[in-house]
Amino acid sequence: MAPENHQPGPKPTDLSDLADGHSALAHLAGRLLSHASGDRGEAPEEDIAHLLQETISTVTQHFLHEESLMKVFEYREQAPDRFRSHIESHADFSSEICRLICSAEIMHPAMLSRLGKMLHDFATHHQRDHDDAFVAHLLAGGQRA
Repeated sequence: MAPENHQPGPKPTDLSDLADGHSALAHLAGRLLSHASGDRGEAPEEDIAHLLQETISTVTQHFLHEESLMKVFEYREQAPDRFRSHIESHADFSSEICRLICSAEIMHPAMLSRLGKMLHDFATHHQRDHDDAFVAHLLAGGQRA
């Protein structure tokens, strides 16, 4: 009897990695809002600059990880419209936060608050509008490439 040519579907770690990425985004949003409200006192500009760099890095890493999972599980081939919309959402948000951060001459509380709210809102809406469909694809039998 020939071995079955079966490629494994998603592993629990694939799904928990996505959830961990979303938790990291929510945590960063909270830190940004905390700095904006002054809960942490007057933070040195270097600390805020580091937080902004961490925000860009975390968002970028999360998007790259998500996009690599989409490639591994052939989301583009199996759900091209959803894939395209999902990728466009990543690109639009990345552009928006980079524009906000790069245009800020002074890292004032209003900018930190706006960035924190953007990150929180994005994570919430992106989960509902894009990630839930991708997770459903994985759970419905998305196969590794």
